[in-house]
Amino acid sequence: MKSFQYCIWALPEKGHEWYNYPNGYYPHITIKSKLSLDEAFLYFEKNHFEETDIIVEDFNKSLSGGFSALYANVKCVYEKPVWWPDNAHVSFCYKYTEPFTKEHLEYYTKNMPKKKVKIKEFLLVRCDGHFMNWKNQILSRQYDRHSIF
Repeated sequence: MKSFQYCIWALPEKGHEWYNYPNGYYPHITIKSKLSLDEAFLYFEKNHFEETDIIVEDFNKSLSGGFSALYANVKCVYEKPVWWPDNAHVSFCYKYTEPFTKEHLEYYTKNMPKKKVKIKEFLLVRCDGHFMNWKNQILSRQYDRHSIF
């Protein structure tokens, strides 16, 4: 199992078809990872998160310590928000031990619908144990252009 401790995620708007692609969790951009619970709460409460439009540039894969990820490199359609991480990408699939193949990359590259999406939700998530359990969000903030966080 892989532990990223507590993380801050940015998610596509609810109901978007990207939610059909991950294997057990939410498609997400990791803004911060490997935080203690106190660090994660402080970061989540003190930072301003705003919606942004993103677009997929290309798909890629990685394997590290028996943890395999399939992800899409993304960029902002307009100006980068202050929360935007270095090397931003949307994680779509994870596996343990077995790497993703060239065929997996080709499938996502050819079949991924709507390469543009609006990021609207931000979560504080505990990412310990099996990735199928990483939906155990602690805090959620839906972007509302009429409110100030």
